[in-house]
Amino acid sequence: MRSARLGAAALGAIALAVFAQAARFPLTCWDDPLHLGTPLSLLTRPLGYPIPLTVASYALLGRSALAAHAWNVALHLVVALLVLALSFELWRDRRAIWPALLFAAHPLVAEPVAWATGRKDLLAAALVLSPVLLHVRRRRPLVTTILYALALACKPSALPLPAILWAYDRLLAPERKSGWLFALAPLAIVDLLLAASGDRALGGIRAASLPFWEHVPLAAALEAAHLFAPVDLLPRYMPRTVPAPRLAIALGLVVLAALVSAPLLLRRRAKVAAFAIAYAGLAYLPAADLLHRTRFVADSYLYLPLTGLCLLFGSRRIPRWAPPVLLALYLPLCFFQVRTWRSNVTLFAPVAAAYPDSPTAWKQLGDSYMCDGDPARAVPIYESVEARFPGNTVACGNLGLAYARLGRRRDAVRAWERGAQGGDPKAAAQLARVAERRGSVLDPRR
Repeated sequence: MRSARLGAAALGAIALAVFAQAARFPLTCWDDPLHLGTPLSLLTRPLGYPIPLTVASYALLGRSALAAHAWNVALHLVVALLVLALSFELWRDRRAIWPALLFAAHPLVAEPVAWATGRKDLLAAALVLSPVLLHVRRRRPLVTTILYALALACKPSALPLPAILWAYDRLLAPERKSGWLFALAPLAIVDLLLAASGDRALGGIRAASLPFWEHVPLAAALEAAHLFAPVDLLPRYMPRTVPAPRLAIALGLVVLAALVSAPLLLRRRAKVAAFAIAYAGLAYLPAADLLHRTRFVADSYLYLPLTGLCLLFGSRRIPRWAPPVLLALYLPLCFFQVRTWRSNVTLFAPVAAAYPDSPTAWKQLGDSYMCDGDPARAVPIYESVEARFPGNTVACGNLGLAYARLGRRRDAVRAWERGAQGGDPKAAAQLARVAERRGSVLDPRR
């Protein structure tokens, strides 16, 4: 089909024009050394949840910055091509080209593509879309089961796949028998338990400062804003604290209600659109902050839900001018969003600017200068944390490390003493090493 070939060519052009620049970027201190350096194992305990296939991909495809980024770009292109194929299967119209183009160039995808650690989202999305596409064409229980197991080995975000396939059968192929999908439940339950227990043990899941009925809508509101107005995107968003903004909670509740009700309301007169929204809503469940995590929202969490939401733009009911206008807006935004990943400082300077009252944000900016090999610029950042937030010693461990690298050993010991008194285990460990007259120091990324 000529439209499909044109779409594939356009997707390749977008990958080169927007994302090829990422191949030149270094690895960031934002989890890249941890993921690329984790030894291959079934449970991958250092990461908190089992993603052995993702870890294996680094070993097989290369752990260098060039290899990691180049393969991420290639995988994103594969996912976009799968969206293109699925869109043509569902809409059977030349407008089906637009969902893949809008997905490929959406600024939200910059994080999983330009971040080496984002490999898990790319692999999981590819291994979820593949069985969905096969299921649309013909039911394949054995192949679907194998692909589901592989997807779960990439990231737990693949958990909703059986529910997505069930939604397709109910909305678009009601004559099919879907009971076999329940046989996939044991795989989902085991993966969910392993992921939750491991992440909790490492501190990734923790008690929220807000009750469940507030922090879940807050996450939905922020993520909806990123989907529909993808500007000022950050690698880290600080959790909300009390008092909670009531308007944002109300907006989040509206978004969640729409995800639930829209497929039911559209199931008779717009079945494909109903499936696209059901797909997006089900894929969003693992990202909904139901179990409160350190990163309560993240752009990479929306990579898989975005593939479903973009399917809506293949509909004839969408004005003809809307998809090309959106694409024209997304392309430059996505290009510059990818550029923010070119160094640690360019990545986290906007975080400190967005959260000026967060000592964690400023400490992370100091860490970025350290990771980029500039301890002289890191020192005043770390010092400002103590000056602006009296009694807060979160930066003392790495402040001492920066002093040590600059040859200011006495200042380093004083900083570690303050940190140890404030309960910083890194500072206490440094003091112990000084006492033992060891010259080794801790990694600022830890």
